[in-house]
Amino acid sequence: MKSNLFSNIPNTVLTIVFGFLALYSIKGLLGFILSGERRWAAVATNMRLLMAQGYPANQFIRVWFTLGCLMVLTGISLAIWRSNGVLKIKRIGTWVLNLGLGAAIFASLAPVSANARGGWLIATAVLFFLDIS
Repeated sequence: MKSNLFSNIPNTVLTIVFGFLALYSIKGLLGFILSGERRWAAVATNMRLLMAQGYPANQFIRVWFTLGCLMVLTGISLAIWRSNGVLKIKRIGTWVLNLGLGAAIFASLAPVSANARGGWLIATAVLFFLDIS
């Protein structure tokens, strides 16, 4: 990492400037998303309207089936391309641990009820346990 990001003075300056810019952007985005002023309940209430518009309710299973197939095929394709046919257990453990850390950070920062926070923390504990065992 040192040879790529801090190899000379211009690279060092760029690394520091864009690092601060990235942190500032992430802080602003999280502040916007997690602010108490946001009314995310309206999004949840109108989710069907936002996602599928006027699709007939009795045919809505087709939307979910298509989305599910797309997600499964994308996941399988990425796993095959990235692993070159070999997927190591250590790498899977690292992914699970990273997912658990992300869930723990979200659970501690999100302005949610105590029950929801408890659910997130339980899910985080399960992911940590899966990585340890």
